[in-house]
Amino acid sequence: MDFTTHQFCVDLGSSNIRVGSPKSGVILTQASLGVTFTNEMGEISILALGNSALEMFGRIPKILRHVQLVKDGSINDLGCTIELLRQIFLQLQERFTWMNQHVVVCLDETANEAEKNTVSQLLKQVGVRKIRFVSRLLAIGTALHLPLAQPQAHCIIDIGGHTSEIGVVSCGVVVRTRLIKIGGDAFSLALVRHIRKYMGIEISIRQADKLKEQFGNLSHNSSVDVVEVLGKSVADGFPSIQHISMTEVQKGLLVGVEMWLSAVESFFDELPIELSTDIAHTGVVLVGGGAKLGDLDWVLSNRLRLMVVAPEKGDELCLLGSALISANNL
Repeated sequence: MDFTTHQFCVDLGSSNIRVGSPKSGVILTQASLGVTFTNEMGEISILALGNSALEMFGRIPKILRHVQLVKDGSINDLGCTIELLRQIFLQLQERFTWMNQHVVVCLDETANEAEKNTVSQLLKQVGVRKIRFVSRLLAIGTALHLPLAQPQAHCIIDIGGHTSEIGVVSCGVVVRTRLIKIGGDAFSLALVRHIRKYMGIEISIRQADKLKEQFGNLSHNSSVDVVEVLGKSVADGFPSIQHISMTEVQKGLLVGVEMWLSAVESFFDELPIELSTDIAHTGVVLVGGGAKLGDLDWVLSNRLRLMVVAPEKGDELCLLGSALISANNL
């Protein structure tokens, strides 16, 4: 048994839980999902967790239920999250003890002490010895090597699955922040509703996610004109395969994007003049899984009339930044 200390970074996202280290970067990603069964005595059994639960999404009998482990930036199911993290740490170190782990956890700037205590209890039950919390926005800024310590404002927008965090960093701290309960899932849900209403076919949220990832593009400059969707007919309820135009996909996604844009605009309307002036010069950084939607940075730039940058692998920056912060403090 190896009793040496190992450093890990954990990002408890609403769509995925990611684990990394200062030396290796992102190591492992598991979906923030579980499948459970409750017997007549009220006892809960965990049947699947992570990516295995994701593969079962929408395909389980009614006696089972899907559980969202992290919801709106907070732990939604403590028992399933503990078990998934325990499996992750055991998978990372098959021959090592995980009783001496040091873990850096990414949390939203709006997380309160009660939420931090919940995460601390969760990790201590897994076997973590030392826990440190890092602001998600500061970790992203560190990964991008932004001059955060300078008295100049930098705006970061992190689009998660269920929420989006908007923040302004200056003088090494987050001076303004807001957590919006609109994320990438809202874009997919808007697409589901649009296809049902105007195309007469009902598709699953998982298929909408795939359409968004593979063909989602908010501009009309797409090489694909028609996409195939599988679902069931609204008229008779029978399984159906239809081909719809990319224009309809764009229209559906734009409904969700418009709600998100309105929330972002309200945040900028309330910023002090000094911060707004700095952001007019430094621009906006758009990261997170939801930022992968094609030309979302272009749409946001046109709406705000600001420079918007969407770096590659934006959904991993939080973890990479936490690893850098952890390494600098070793």
